[in-house]
Amino acid sequence: MIEEEEYFQLIENHFIQKRGNPMLLSPKEWALIREWHQAQIPEEVVLRAIDRGFEKKNPEEDKSPVSLNYFKRIVKSEYKRFLKAQEGAAVQPQNQQETAANIQQYLERLRNNLEESERQASEKGNSALADLLRGCRETLSAQILQPLQQNPTTELQRVEHQLTTLEKEIEQVLLTTVSESQLNKFREDAMRELKSFEDKIDLPVYQEMINRALIKSVRKLYNIPRLSLFYM
Repeated sequence: MIEEEEYFQLIENHFIQKRGNPMLLSPKEWALIREWHQAQIPEEVVLRAIDRGFEKKNPEEDKSPVSLNYFKRIVKSEYKRFLKAQEGAAVQPQNQQETAANIQQYLERLRNNLEESERQASEKGNSALADLLRGCRETLSAQILQPLQQNPTTELQRVEHQLTTLEKEIEQVLLTTVSESQLNKFREDAMRELKSFEDKIDLPVYQEMINRALIKSVRKLYNIPRLSLFYM
């Protein structure tokens, strides 16, 4: 899944092009895109939902949707269809064993990557982060990887939920593990990168985007992997 800034721009540009009106998105629309990104709804699902929404417009009224809020239910429906298709592919007898093996290999890579990130954090003197990553690695191994090895028919949605729970645990405390001076440097970089968004969206959304940029920078500093099946 692409990064947040690119995700925002891609959806905004596609919607504006389909709508045929250059008017910028409202703060509520930006907040909605943020919800989709945080829910890890792939951008192609959102773009497909937008296309479907414009296809379903009332030809008698000859009006196009004017707000992204119109697509909220359509995106939800498309995402359910996407997950069902993923699940359906996994339960095909001829693909089941191969799919389970691929996921197991991916989880093993995640475990190894977390161990490497833990080592980097320890070498850089960030013991708090090293402890956090060690705990997540052990949870991934004992509660996700091993059960899947014992039962290859485990539902993908369950595995994804477990991974995203770990992901949230990391991100909730990640910024507290680095120094204030390091955070200030990352914050300055983020404000420069997101300057074009500053006047488009309301303050809470902008602050959240800055916060996401800070998390991204810390993850990059320690090479912390993203925990989701979308990154297989």
